[in-house]
Amino acid sequence: MPTAITPFSLRMPEATRAYLAARAATRDRSLNSELNAILRIMMQAEPITLCMTHRHGFHLIGDNTDHARFGAFTSRDEALAEARRLIASMPPGAADLIDEGAA
Repeated sequence: MPTAITPFSLRMPEATRAYLAARAATRDRSLNSELNAILRIMMQAEPITLCMTHRHGFHLIGDNTDHARFGAFTSRDEALAEARRLIASMPPGAADLIDEGAA
């Protein structure tokens, strides 16, 4: 089954666009394909680390700077399901989960 592709408008300086277009041409790719290739490399090199913590009666899904960035849940199972849903929505290897409440 094909992956759903959502159009995304991106503003960038003309010099950046010219560089990316030249880079794409040297690889025989479209600008769009080149941007996607660069982003895939970046996602593998710098995966997101989601943290699941328990504070003040809530199970929180967040990152290292905001423990509730992705939600606060009263049930650990709900929090874990949301963390798994977030990770599943990303390319393989783009995110990891640290469960600070796991034994």
